[in-house]
Amino acid sequence: MGLSPALVEAANLPAQSSAGASPICGTGYALTPEGCAPQACIHVLNDDNATVSQEQNGDVFVQYSDGQTTTFPPCQAGDGPQFSTNGWVEAAYDNVATTQMSGKWQVPSSPTTNDGQTIFIFDGTENGPQTDIIQPVIQWGPSAAGGGAFWALASWYVTSSGSYLVSKLIGINAGDAISGSLTASGCVSGTCSWVIKGEDTTLGTKTVLSVKGIDAQTHAVVTLEVYGVSKCSDYPASGESIFKGLSVNSAPPTSWTKLIFQNDGCGEKITAKSTKVSLFY
Repeated sequence: MGLSPALVEAANLPAQSSAGASPICGTGYALTPEGCAPQACIHVLNDDNATVSQEQNGDVFVQYSDGQTTTFPPCQAGDGPQFSTNGWVEAAYDNVATTQMSGKWQVPSSPTTNDGQTIFIFDGTENGPQTDIIQPVIQWGPSAAGGGAFWALASWYVTSSGSYLVSKLIGINAGDAISGSLTASGCVSGTCSWVIKGEDTTLGTKTVLSVKGIDAQTHAVVTLEVYGVSKCSDYPASGESIFKGLSVNSAPPTSWTKLIFQNDGCGEKITAKSTKVSLFY
């Protein structure tokens, strides 16, 4: 019998890709779009047809496309190392009960300096601050999903019970067109099944995470998040990420709240109007 898809490495990434290789996190930790987390709490699912179920007791049940199953118990994430430029830099929020979100943006230029930093850029939904978040994410630099000094794309589900689920990481290029979509179905009392899909429409590739049992989502977000940035040249050289064609609940968003969490003097600014949000850095 062959390996479970969970154990098969993504095939289209540069050779230096390796999970958990970020110098930002200490021993036993790896970098996620919610900071440094215990490696035991992070589960990389290299199977676009796997189905994840969030159980009421906090367990995470995974059924792979080959019929194999795994159950991951709840995991308390703990605190990883802290950095002066650590976490969300800026974000636009649409505070509304959300069952659909999508947007399109372009992969920016790579940073001109490499100080071991990681850049995350994404659209996504949350069910409240510091709780569950689902997100198709482009990254430059390493994370728990793999990666290195190049752009890559994966779909993430961060649970309030301390587990981190991520789809296979796929290689992308500066200038590629990205589509990030999150779509709910089968909602009962606010709990839904979601398909979290990141697509590189230039290359015709995608990476998907399907999850059942996610609590009601109350915020749609567009976000720049960084770790280990020490100077302005550690940000992408293009200096902006422009999200277009944004849709929330299959309609143009009506009200964005703009928040800058960290101002490094690197041109941080947000403009937001209905279907277009621009993040400057």
